[in-house]
Amino acid sequence: MNAVAPAALAGPRLYTADCEDCNRKDATISTLSDRVAAQSELLSKRAEHGFTGDPRFHAILKEMGALHDRKQADYGTDSDPFANYRSSEEIGIPAWKNAFMRSMEKTNRIKSFIRNGRLANEGVEDAFMDLATCAIIALLEYREVSK
Repeated sequence: MNAVAPAALAGPRLYTADCEDCNRKDATISTLSDRVAAQSELLSKRAEHGFTGDPRFHAILKEMGALHDRKQADYGTDSDPFANYRSSEEIGIPAWKNAFMRSMEKTNRIKSFIRNGRLANEGVEDAFMDLATCAIIALLEYREVSK
């Protein structure tokens, strides 16, 4: 499968990278009703090929995976991609709680955007991606200690 570029996720376009036949609706759709009808047709076509759900959702998951891989080089280690979250265990805070606390920081950043309409150091999309990433890491770490 081909990855969908982050820029492709913006604007009133429909995207999927899973099959050429599904990509024929890759055009700007002007009205909401046209967008809904086109999205419905796209999802039906994707279902014929065994794909379900919103293709934009899956594109963002792929983007998150690539982002995680890039950031792991800065925050993790070769043997532990979550070393930065697990470092809190040295002071008695489980890694999943540390990830949750960091998600609260991301939530506060988004709340600041809601109040002010801007963020000084990064975009709101980055904050949403970070929030979702923290939630996934918290879940992974929670599952690990809950086995």
